[in-house]
Amino acid sequence: MEQNKTGKYLKYAIGEIILVVIGILIALSINNRNEERKTRQFEITILENIQEDILADKLDLVSNLQYQKEMISNEQLLLNLLLNNQTLSLDSIDYANALGIDLITAFHNASFNNLQNNDIGLISNNNLYKKITRYYDYYSATTIEAENKNNYANTYDEKFAFFKKHFKVNDIKRAVPFIDTGSDDKFKLVFERYTFSIRNIALLKADEEFKVVLAESLFINSFKHDFYVQILDKIVELNDNIEDELILLRKK
Repeated sequence: MEQNKTGKYLKYAIGEIILVVIGILIALSINNRNEERKTRQFEITILENIQEDILADKLDLVSNLQYQKEMISNEQLLLNLLLNNQTLSLDSIDYANALGIDLITAFHNASFNNLQNNDIGLISNNNLYKKITRYYDYYSATTIEAENKNNYANTYDEKFAFFKKHFKVNDIKRAVPFIDTGSDDKFKLVFERYTFSIRNIALLKADEEFKVVLAESLFINSFKHDFYVQILDKIVELNDNIEDELILLRKK
């Protein structure tokens, strides 16, 4: 101070403070970039896993849809027969497939649940997050409710009561390819099921109650079929949306 060097010391001290602040800011910036990179990578992983899950859902839905088509087709043929369609051959109907089975649907939602259990803001694209949530909260939940929980939507038991009354079992089995997704990456199950034949065609055609049950079953199964088609369309759309988002995230 005696040598009038106060100004120089102040400038030096201020310079040191500025350097420290700059160093802190650089460190924070690097840390933030690292955190952003980790968050982005986690987001990519979550989206990739959800994408895998919905594509697995697609395989399951395609197999159910394939069987539904067989069931609906033979239900319609049988109903035509009951409504006195004289041009229809009795041998043209697969009665076992007209009876059908109660289908079970399983959706793969582990990745979505993982997202819900973490930060729901993890998916930066809010519009994409809404589409994913819509898929699980509506399409997935509705299908599981209809197929697995709602007895009204599964008509096997009602039809079975009339099949026991009007049909007999033949000593012939027919292979039923239950799962065939039509892709290279597919899982096949092949069942053998006994075939049925009509005991008394006159009594069968006179059973008005069975006609009602069969007509309602046809309506319900057709409705579920169309809903399955909608879900498959949504899966294709959602898969494309996720893929577009992944491309953008990987470029960052």
